[in-house]
This record gives sequence, structure tokens and C-alpha cells, in this order.
Amino acid sequence: MIIKPPRGPQWVSWLLVVLWGGFIYYTIVKAGDIRQTIDKELGVKVEAAIYKVKGGGSDDDRKVDQYSRKVVIYLVLAIAASGILCAIVVIVRNWDRYGWLSVLVLVALLFLYFRTVWDIYDSKKHSRWESMHFVQYGVLSVLVFRALAHRLRDSGIYLAAILLTAFIGTMDETVQWFTEGRYWDFHDLPLNGYSSLLALLVVGLGLRPAYLAFRVGARSMRTTAVCGTLFLVFLGACCSNTADWLPFWEKYFPRVAEQEDPMAEYGFLYVDPEMGSFKSRLTLAELKQQDETRAQEAFDLMPEEKAHMLDSKRYSAFLAEYNSVKDPWLHELRVHLFSRDKNEQRVREQIAAPKPDYGSKVAKMINEDKILWAYYPAFMELYKKQPDLTFQKEVEGDKEGKPYLSAVSKALITKISLGQIWTVIVALIALLWGLFAWRNKAEPQDAHA
Repeated sequence: MIIKPPRGPQWVSWLLVVLWGGFIYYTIVKAGDIRQTIDKELGVKVEAAIYKVKGGGSDDDRKVDQYSRKVVIYLVLAIAASGILCAIVVIVRNWDRYGWLSVLVLVALLFLYFRTVWDIYDSKKHSRWESMHFVQYGVLSVLVFRALAHRLRDSGIYLAAILLTAFIGTMDETVQWFTEGRYWDFHDLPLNGYSSLLALLVVGLGLRPAYLAFRVGARSMRTTAVCGTLFLVFLGACCSNTADWLPFWEKYFPRVAEQEDPMAEYGFLYVDPEMGSFKSRLTLAELKQQDETRAQEAFDLMPEEKAHMLDSKRYSAFLAEYNSVKDPWLHELRVHLFSRDKNEQRVREQIAAPKPDYGSKVAKMINEDKILWAYYPAFMELYKKQPDLTFQKEVEGDKEGKPYLSAVSKALITKISLGQIWTVIVALIALLWGLFAWRNKAEPQDAHA
């Protein structure tokens, strides 16, 4: 695949793409079962085996180290290590065409890839399972590259492989949206694309396939245009799948209509110098009008005891009943309240031994309370329950010094409208096919070969 074009039937290469893509989809659909198996069964067995070897000990003396969490990173490293092993074999067997410079480039790229995998695994913003998906899409992009290499023999293959992998990744997110307990997340798409880019940089700059010409031919441009069109049109369709389509889904595809949230929601970002920023599906006028007319209704729906406000099951049931499509105002109000009170609870738990995120949680509690009183004043006059703001004397804002951005409705798209998205999509598709037409004019025989 590196020194010479891939051998064997082309359909076998595409079958490998399908099988690996199926494996990715399977891990999405069965994610809950897989996590339960690893976290509850395998983790317990590993711990039991370790304590048995070490001579055991009383239950009170044992500290749960969550060995099951390590299974994920071991699996990820095993998959990635197999890729490194393949790269080493190629270089060793063809040392005369590589040399130390190529080795240094390859080592640097592999280090960047592994560092990214570890940062995702160790990040508070990402699930540890996303590190596994990151590696999965790196492998997928290489398999797509191999399948395309049966017909494409120039550097245009890299962009075509990235776009086709991105299309598969978007379908991946769609499968996830259909899966109970999972949701659509646009933030996963750049992560999948970045994995593909890094993996193909390892192939292109590190291993440098000998049979690929540098100049992009018409055939590669046509394939790139097709892959790009598939990805961009499908992405645009996902961006268009808003609450406005709910009547259509209910009529023709009831199973789809069961999803609690649409794929895409558009709203507004409000920046307040006193409390930071927050997103909402409603305009400021609508927020004010809803608060003035529905404050008593909202108050009557809230549990009387504060402890119930933090009950996860009751909270989830409330959000399911009053979801963002059915009642965006009440939905957002409940999430702001939960965020404020939950952060106060966590702050109180850390009073004796503050953790590094202590200041951040104080800031969230205080700023969420400010948002509630500023934009839901009529309701708050009835509700009246306030957090202990004496914590504010200990920590003034986020220790990191960043402006506060509420996590409530964070998935809302606020920087670009749906019309602007389609304008960009149409422009990019026109550019891709325009480049193909220009290249095809220069060498028409290649385009139809």
C-alpha cells in the first residue's frame, strides 16, 4: 500500500472499509452495554485478581482505583501501536528510500497523534471513550485511502479520503442520534476529521507512497468533488433537521419523531458584562414576556423541597416532559436552576478540602444566580430560594480568569444561520466541481479513464 499500489481485488479493500465502519457503528449502538461490561464486570474482576495476588485486605482498606477505566486507553494504545508497528516495518524494509529525516518526520507526526489521543482521554470536556473513536477514525481514513488507491495515483487522494471519511463520520453521528440514550453532537465531527487528517499526514509526509504523483489529475478531482458533495449535502441536511421538521417526522417516520431533541437548534448568544454570557432559544423580549406571564405556572411546577430539585431522575423526567421543542422557556429555566444549585452542592462538599475546580464552581453558582434574577425576575420573586452567596467573598469569579459562559443550551448554534450554512455549502460544492471542470479540460482523457 505504501511502496506499491494495493494488491488484490478492489472490492476487498472496500469491504474492509465497510467492516471497520460497521465496527464503529456497533460500538456506538452498543456503547451502553460495552461500558457496563467494562466498568462493572471486567473492572471488578481485575480488581479482585489484583487484590488476591497482593494478599487481599479488608474491605475498609481497599480503595477503588477504577481499573476498568484503564481498559479503554489500553485498547486505544493497542490499536495505535499496531499502526506504528506497520510503519516501522515499511521503513526498515525500505530504508534506502527513507533515511533519518523521514524517520524524524514520522516520529514527530506519531507523537502528535498519540499526544492528541492522550489529551482527549485525559480531558474533562471529552468522554474517555472519545479517544477510542479518535483512533477508530484514524484507522478508517487509512482504509479509505487504501481503497481509493486502486484507482487514484496522485496527491488528490488525500483530500478525497478525508472528505469520504468525514461523510462516514456524519452518518455515524446520525446513527448515534437514532440510538436511545445518545444524542447528535456537531463537536464530534471536527474531532473525527482531525483524526483523519493526522493519520493521512503520517501516510503522506511520513511514509510517502512512491506510486503517487504530486500533480493532481482530473480523476482525483472528480472523486474529490463527489465525496465532497456527499459530505456537504448530508451535513447540510443534518443542519436543517430542526424542530420545524417535527410534524413531517411524526407523520411519515414516527420512530424518528421519538427523539427528544432535533439535530440542530438555532438561537441567540447574550453577553452581559455583569455575569458573562449565556445562550437561549428565545429573544430578550420573549424571555421577558414569558417570565411576566408564566412565573406562577413555573413556580407551581417546581418541587417544594430543594433536595428534590437535585434529584437526577425527577430532573430528567421534567426535561423530558418540558423539552426544548415543546417549552423552551421552561426547559431553560429548569436547567439554569439545576446548574446553580448543583454547583452550590459541589462547593459545599469541597469546603473542608477544596479541589482545583473549587473557584470555577463558585463562579458558576454565582453567575447562574445572577442570570436567573436578571432574566427570570418574576419567577425568582416567587421561588426565592437563593444559594449561600458568602462563598463569593472567598473566590471572585473563575480562577482561570476567563469570562463566564453558561453551559445551559451550549449546543445552540448562534454564530451562523441556516441560510448562511447553505450558502457556504453551495459555494464549496461549486468550487469543487469548478476545479474538476478546469482539470478535466486540461486532461480529459484522465477524467474518463
